[in-house]
Amino acid sequence: VGNLAATCFGAMPGSSSFVRSAVCYDSGGRSQVAGMLSSLLVLVIIGLTAFAVNSIPIAVLAAYLILIAVKLIKFAEIRIVRHATRSDAIVFWGTLMAALFLQLDTAVYIGIGLSLVLFLKKASAPSLVEYAFNDQGQLMHLEGKGDRHNPAISIVHVEGELFFGAADLFQEQVRYLAEDEDIKVFILRTKNARHLDATSVMSLMQLLDYLRKTDRHLLISGISLEVERVLRASGAYDYVGAENIFEAQANLTLSTRLALKRANELVKQMGGGKPDIRLIYDKKRDQGDLGG
Repeated sequence: VGNLAATCFGAMPGSSSFVRSAVCYDSGGRSQVAGMLSSLLVLVIIGLTAFAVNSIPIAVLAAYLILIAVKLIKFAEIRIVRHATRSDAIVFWGTLMAALFLQLDTAVYIGIGLSLVLFLKKASAPSLVEYAFNDQGQLMHLEGKGDRHNPAISIVHVEGELFFGAADLFQEQVRYLAEDEDIKVFILRTKNARHLDATSVMSLMQLLDYLRKTDRHLLISGISLEVERVLRASGAYDYVGAENIFEAQANLTLSTRLALKRANELVKQMGGGKPDIRLIYDKKRDQGDLGG
């Protein structure tokens, strides 16, 4: 509004300034009112003491600006960013170098771009660890392929953002597990899966087609309302089959137990015996969420 009004008098346009905001904050200002009052104060000073202001050495003003700029540098926060994670350090150094050699707005865009790229890379790399139940019914970690008991049912715990970046990699990992021909039924446990999109739905349907060609089955348990809405809207719900989808319940493991009961029935129909059970989940998450 000020710039629009200034055009009527041939004045120079003004803009916001990090340094000016820092000076205002350092002086005790906490709201936009402080900026308005400081502007009025500057106007009064110039109107009453313009002759004295013109006599202030430029070097003095420059030194004050340098002092304010130094206060803008938060060394404690920089130390945290540099050492917290590798991604944070990359974003920090990339933005800093861009700010030194490029325009400030370009440096900001580069920093945001680096953050997005590194986030997508991290989110699109699901980590799956294989577990199995021993003879005492306790969950144990399989150290190698030789420790497997040739289970017929595999439970895959899916957790995180199921957006386009993670869809293909997830499908490849499940296909890798599906190379074990002794596995007859896969249960995708999606209680903690979020943000399912069209690419993930297509990958899920391709995975289902791959399993059906080898006379195997795919069940989905613990689906949230969000995942169910996407599956129904895309037609994947009917493609998978309502009898093979189990909605999330108040009991965190009930839907997986129901899916496991359905899996046992399918294995028996296929002529298999009592299956062992393999549990696959992200080891970075709380193991207490895996019961059942």
